[in-house]
Amino acid sequence: MALFKDKYLHLISALAGLIHNFKESKPVNKILIYKLDHLGDLLISTPVIKSIRNKFPNAVIKIVAGEWSINVFKGNPYIDEIIYYNSQYFSREPYLPHNFGDLKKKIKTWNPDLIISLRDDWGTCISNLFTKASVCDIGRTQIIEKLQRKANDKFDHITLRQSKTVSRIGITNIQSDKYDFFISDDEVI
Repeated sequence: MALFKDKYLHLISALAGLIHNFKESKPVNKILIYKLDHLGDLLISTPVIKSIRNKFPNAVIKIVAGEWSINVFKGNPYIDEIIYYNSQYFSREPYLPHNFGDLKKKIKTWNPDLIISLRDDWGTCISNLFTKASVCDIGRTQIIEKLQRKANDKFDHITLRQSKTVSRIGITNIQSDKYDFFISDDEVI
């Protein structure tokens, strides 16, 4: 049943990306990134986040991630704000899942110009369908990978899937072997 749901999740994500395809000519002043998954996946996403900041140096970048991500994203100079949302698909004890409506309240009237979905859940996918922002989704990347895997049994690592995803907004040459982890001033001994 989970595989069935994943297929539809990827289709909805891809549909949102196709409907709200990124256009280089539109100014990008506000970016919302969804990265809802587990701690290791968050850490290996840091080169992509750095590349997003390099592509859009003056944009305000907010990332939506679970509470467990605080140690990965806190103090990261490439992110302006962390919005905590514990997706029911990725939450593990001691963190309780949040209601998607609570996330919508946190975002309120902050309308991004670009939404980058590096890991979705049903709430974020459906929300992306009805946004006015451009959407760069990982759903298309995952669908293409699944079709290729059927043909040649090849599986792309998450770092490559993320790189392929952001290539649609002109981000290439991500140095994915260097991960960023920042220590805040209050953590220095």
